[in-house]
Amino acid sequence: MTEIINCPDLIKGHLLGQIKKHCFDQKPPGQVYTLKSGGTSPYYLDLRKAFLTPDVSKLLIPSISLLIPEDCDCVAGVELGGALALPALTYHSTLSNTRPLNSLVVRKEQKKHGAGGNFAGNLPSNNSHILLIEDTMSTGGSALKAMQVLIQQGYKKITLLVVVDRSADFNSSECVAFMDDYNFDFIPMFSFKDVIDYQLK
Repeated sequence: MTEIINCPDLIKGHLLGQIKKHCFDQKPPGQVYTLKSGGTSPYYLDLRKAFLTPDVSKLLIPSISLLIPEDCDCVAGVELGGALALPALTYHSTLSNTRPLNSLVVRKEQKKHGAGGNFAGNLPSNNSHILLIEDTMSTGGSALKAMQVLIQQGYKKITLLVVVDRSADFNSSECVAFMDDYNFDFIPMFSFKDVIDYQLK
């Protein structure tokens, strides 16, 4: 059974406000965005900006660092969203962690040229605990594919951290069932409702 690890209240508040200020947009009544998952929504959240905007990143990276499991050996991310966090998290681990963390990019498609493969970075040993980071999750398709690739590589202990979880509004049952089957833990930092309900001051 998947353990859902809730984000501590001390991380919420100011960080949530910065995410809404810099990453959230809303269409006028009657108009919608088409999302990567194929669904539609009057709201759009571009979490890539969170890792690329100083006012957000300076809060988000230390906050993610606080949630990294103590036995984690490697932080991984799917290109492009979650992977944007990796250089900063690796650097931050050298400042605040007795065990600096390697990082690993999980490619969406296998590279056909150069060295090829599904990964960019140094592959840790197969008994490593990997924290997989996603910026947002709706159906969980990208996270599911990344976890499958990691399992095929031989990794058996994976925790999924999602900055903003939108899965309550979409069918993410396949991803949830997959995590349950493998007993992977899940860390949703914020729900999409948290972002919508937050009132900017």
